Amino acid sequence: MKKIITAGMVLLCCLALVNIPVRADVIWEPVNDFYEAHSDECEYINRYYIINGYDGQTDAYESPVSDRKVTTLSNGQGVWIYFSYTDKKGNKWGLYDDANGGVGWIPMAYMYPKYDGISFSEDYKDKIVNETGDITALNSGDSIFVWPYPGAKRPDSLTVQENPVSYDSVFTDEEGGRWLHVSYYYGQRAFWVYEVDPYHANVPIREIDQTIPTPPKSIDREGSGVSTGLIIGLVLGVIVLTAVLIHVFYPKKKE
Repeated sequence: MKKIITAGMVLLCCLALVNIPVRADVIWEPVNDFYEAHSDECEYINRYYIINGYDGQTDAYESPVSDRKVTTLSNGQGVWIYFSYTDKKGNKWGLYDDANGGVGWIPMAYMYPKYDGISFSEDYKDKIVNETGDITALNSGDSIFVWPYPGAKRPDSLTVQENPVSYDSVFTDEEGGRWLHVSYYYGQRAFWVYEVDPYHANVPIREIDQTIPTPPKSIDREGSGVSTGLIIGLVLGVIVLTAVLIHVFYPKKKE
């Protein structure tokens, strides 16, 4: 279950009356008590991750400081992480919300991001050149293919509107083809256009060799385990209860 935060709705409605392109930033927020109490300490992630637990699985918890498990996820299973939180011991946790309404926190140490545009930008940052402009070859109404990163196997489609498609950086692949990066265009974010032929999907496929990290055997969690004070309290409680039971069932005989 999700709720939507939309900033500036009144302003957007006013701008809709004139021919000015605007963007509404919509952030999905999973409904979770811990997140609502610590939202100002959380970082927006909005990225797809793959489960990578130590024993072939990992647990999701009600909160980063709770021992209550929500579910167990198997390695290779994908989850969409919306926000992250770093606990007092330095562990980073990811908040997910699945299609069935399940919400929970997973240690980021037991996940890795699926290869995407962010991964590509990190791997090829030295070959990506800052360059701005409009893709003038495109006309309103054209249907083109767009890619999460140059040479990805699965493209998406985009219909060109009246406003031009503007790019902010360029990557030249091994065959000399230019790829133009677009940060935002009518609701679609962070994609690449193959300048050589934006109308067809037959582009050079980029082979990705993503190394799967080795997960730790365990993490030192904040709030995990039973505190010393609680143990002492339980022991004292047992002693008092035992004394009461002895007094009730074995009263001292009068001499």
